[in-house]
Amino acid sequence: MLKVGKISTLFLGAIVIMVGLFLNGLQETSLFNMMMMVSSLIALPMLIPALFGYFVKKTPDWAAWATILVGAAVSYFVAFVVSPEMIQNIFHLSTPLTSREFGDLQSLTLGVVLHGCITLPFFLLSQLFFKGYSKDRQAEVDLFFSNVETEVVAEKEDGENLDNRQREMLGKLILAMGVAIMALILVPNPLSQRLVFIGVGGIVAIVGVGLLLSAKQAAKQAGKKAGN
Repeated sequence: MLKVGKISTLFLGAIVIMVGLFLNGLQETSLFNMMMMVSSLIALPMLIPALFGYFVKKTPDWAAWATILVGAAVSYFVAFVVSPEMIQNIFHLSTPLTSREFGDLQSLTLGVVLHGCITLPFFLLSQLFFKGYSKDRQAEVDLFFSNVETEVVAEKEDGENLDNRQREMLGKLILAMGVAIMALILVPNPLSQRLVFIGVGGIVAIVGVGLLLSAKQAAKQAGKKAGN
């Protein structure tokens, strides 16, 4: 398992670096379009088997990975092959697309449409190759869906203690963040901009203090209940 973890970390690290280099090359693309492009071209191919796998159960084991590979090929086509001239020729546009129009089409529309027309049908059609599971594999699949459908019931007292610890930890982190933001007033800036840091950091710090006070009050109430 340790070797698998190292290989997975190396593989995912390489993917992150390649995505970073790709986004760095999109200097004329806005941040919003970048985020939409990541969602439609990277997250969507992985979301299709992850989501539809709960409803379409009679698929071979390789269906998920094959769907991701097909989705990666579609995303590559959208990101690196499609050009404004190609879109103009396909739809017989009389005027060429501007860079902004093509960026919106590439990040918001084209990826979603092609994944819906190619990647999703590929996953659904993989059912044609399903020949059933072995006895042991079928038991694993049944156990998985049984665990998914089983309601998780937690003891109220344990849940309250866990919530209180999380509230206290989150309050400390938010308070530290607020103080760090307010410390930016030390950076040489006009007075108006320094006041913005104080205002934003103060609001964040107030939220953190509120969470800490709430956690403290909840701890007192739990102590009184335990005493009674």
